[in-house]
Amino acid sequence: MKLILLLMFTIIYANAHSQSRGTQLPQKYNGYGLPNTQFKKINLEAKPNRPQGASRSEPQPMEPKKEGLGYSLALDISPTYSIQGEKQTDGSQSQFMYYELNPKIEFTTYKIVGAFFYNQNLIDAKDHDWDDSALNLTRKSFEPFTYLLITPFLSYGLPLSKKSREVALLTSTLGTSFVFGLNSKAWGSPELTLNYSLGYTKMFSKSNTNAKGESNVDFRIRQRVNFGYALTDAVSFKMRFEFNSLYNYSNEISNAFLHYEQIEYKFNDYFGMNLGHTNSGGLFNPETYENNLKAYDSKSSEFYLGCTVSLNY
Repeated sequence: MKLILLLMFTIIYANAHSQSRGTQLPQKYNGYGLPNTQFKKINLEAKPNRPQGASRSEPQPMEPKKEGLGYSLALDISPTYSIQGEKQTDGSQSQFMYYELNPKIEFTTYKIVGAFFYNQNLIDAKDHDWDDSALNLTRKSFEPFTYLLITPFLSYGLPLSKKSREVALLTSTLGTSFVFGLNSKAWGSPELTLNYSLGYTKMFSKSNTNAKGESNVDFRIRQRVNFGYALTDAVSFKMRFEFNSLYNYSNEISNAFLHYEQIEYKFNDYFGMNLGHTNSGGLFNPETYENNLKAYDSKSSEFYLGCTVSLNY
């Protein structure tokens, strides 16, 4: 319980601190509190923040196989409606439909999960596009200590979006991560989920510069903290905070964040719904370098409602 309170206090404090003080950061600040000779500003452009709360592609506890079978097959289909937090000064308010498809094959020790995404702009039909997708491989968790679970994760990225293919000139990505989680069953609280993940992803592109002549991203370091709590067998709450550091070929660092808060209701083993809020963007305002980390932002926040249909064999 102390860990939960500490995590929630940290997020709330960071948001309140940034709003109350608006501290201007030095130009060479790199997001870690360390000096850096170059710092790349992140453009806070208007683009969809695909709600990631409903994603089924991440490491999940591996269920026992049916007797007589060495594997199991499953398919998750997750449509999600998302709307921008508020109407903008020009009267616009973006709305999207996100579609996620997760085919799965699970063996005794390993699991392979596909994560394919498609974005449909409900305001501008010309803006429909595939989102970057991936094929993921995970292994059954290790248990080095009674209360600790370590899950390795390997991902091969498929740059399907126009932005990745035509602007960044990406051909593929390859990443690995480790999830360090609390063994909640051994702790005596199976309804609790708490873990931290650290991942590295290498970007493979046709050139060190993109179509605009800017330096391309070489690799990414991603950190995530996930918290979840099952209120009942049907109702659960989840939240995530994510921090990304992008390193380009010019030795510049771009830092960005994402967080979501989500409530899920599971009707049965085959159908569930979720309702949530997500916000993401550059860690610092590109013009003032003020802290841009906020719990809610009228421009970048989105509210979403989705469902998941699970087919298992």
